[in-house]
Amino acid sequence: MLDLLMSSAGAVGVTAVSRLAELTVEDNARAPGVTVTLTSAFVAFLLAFPLSFLSGHASTAVHESGHMLFALWGGGTVEHVHVNRNGGGETRYSPIPVVDDVVASAAGYLAPSVGGLLLADLLGHGHAYAALVVTVAFLVFLLIFVKNAFGRIYVALMLVFFVGVLLKAGPEMILFTACTWAWFLMSDGMRKILVIWARATDYDYLPLLGRNGWAVVNLFLSVAAMIWGGLILVGAKEPFL
Repeated sequence: MLDLLMSSAGAVGVTAVSRLAELTVEDNARAPGVTVTLTSAFVAFLLAFPLSFLSGHASTAVHESGHMLFALWGGGTVEHVHVNRNGGGETRYSPIPVVDDVVASAAGYLAPSVGGLLLADLLGHGHAYAALVVTVAFLVFLLIFVKNAFGRIYVALMLVFFVGVLLKAGPEMILFTACTWAWFLMSDGMRKILVIWARATDYDYLPLLGRNGWAVVNLFLSVAAMIWGGLILVGAKEPFL
């Protein structure tokens, strides 16, 4: 049953990705603007904070993907990615050079904030459809490496949701969903850094700055990403890409 769900999710994901070539001028219609930005920000903050017990696994998946992508970039082999029911996760990969290992270890902490900022940049160009297609492509790739049952089901459900929006929703709902998703990643990424900071050992293996130093740096960068992304979304700042 689980294999059927995974193959179905992958199939609909590939279908949506294939429609990237069909992007039209409608995708460039407009950036979100103040009303959509503030409304989607409110919904995203609700998801990231009071409803984090339901939605926090989504940013955990992105967090773990940061470890995964940089481990692959460093020449490692990813053994598995786990997204756990309790909101935590794990990425296990083969040994890679020390410098790359530090980068791969640190990358997960900022992955949601950076991902949200990149989506905000796409939205600033008016590419709401493309922002969700990129999300779907990312989830299809991530699903290859997620090995635990809960994680595979959760990522598959995320994939089905975004594909459903792409295939069934109108331009306004696509814009609102993409904007909410960008805000959610930026805000929940910040929340996760605060949660991780409270754990005594999570930053201890990173050299130079120590646990508090790394936590402060990550918190500063995540807040900066959220402010920058918000300014892009309301049209107060030009996209950077």
